[in-house]
Amino acid sequence: MKLAHGVRYKCSKCDSVIHYKKNISFPSRDSYAPIEVQSFVHPLDRAALAALKKVPGLSHAIKFMMKFSYEKYVRVSELADDVRVTQRTYGYIHDMVQEASKVMGIPAPSVYINQHPVPNGYTTCVEQPVIVLTSGLVEMCDDDELYVAISHEVGHIKCEHVLYHMLAHFLGNFPDLLGITKLITAGVNLTLLEWYRKSELSADRAAIIITNNKPKVISLLMKLAGGTGKLAGMVDYADFISQYKEWEELIKGVSARMIYRFSTLFRSHPFPIVRAHEIEIWADMKDQCEQVHPGECV
Repeated sequence: MKLAHGVRYKCSKCDSVIHYKKNISFPSRDSYAPIEVQSFVHPLDRAALAALKKVPGLSHAIKFMMKFSYEKYVRVSELADDVRVTQRTYGYIHDMVQEASKVMGIPAPSVYINQHPVPNGYTTCVEQPVIVLTSGLVEMCDDDELYVAISHEVGHIKCEHVLYHMLAHFLGNFPDLLGITKLITAGVNLTLLEWYRKSELSADRAAIIITNNKPKVISLLMKLAGGTGKLAGMVDYADFISQYKEWEELIKGVSARMIYRFSTLFRSHPFPIVRAHEIEIWADMKDQCEQVHPGECV
């Protein structure tokens, strides 16, 4: 991925010439090979989704969300409160979304930038998916890391995660609207979060497929764990990856595993070091496959 500079305009106040990034160039492709979801979906994602579909009250929650017109509620909110990405507004982000969508073989979603200091990105709306990126995420990432973040969200769309992701957001925003007992609501919500965490592992794999840039996938995870723009050049890749082995040793005991389970109970995402470890293993396996079967591995 290369940023194409050379676009410029004059400031209306001081007549200074201002350069800005408008387009990004990607390696030219004659075609985009079709990608099957089952070729990269994480086994834990698949198992957790099967368990989620068996939870009592799930279908009721989905029907109520649809009756509430939550998707329209989200669209109204995004249009009123965020900035929509277009070819003319944040054009280089638009180009990233277009390319990632072509690689995954899906229609390009709408994208909005939300003013919020916490780095985050999420995808919502089933009929016409919407990706929302916070200003904190855009500020924290370099261009390659931002492309990873966008590719991750496009991966959620490809994997058809959006319905249940939207339900998780709905239950988080309106927990008392369902008209069923809080016990059932809690059961749906906790199982949703369990699956939600596993779905992130599949989306991380999609980011590898789209960007083919494992170091930048890992560096984004490092920044999400504890990175800052000021210290970005002072984080050691190997040091961060090594934290997983130390963490794995810490949770070997029964009591430690219970602490781990409780600490993740209400999280929507796995710990960054766990995600980094998973992507290290899978990306290396993918590389080995590519060496044996060139052009045949996702």
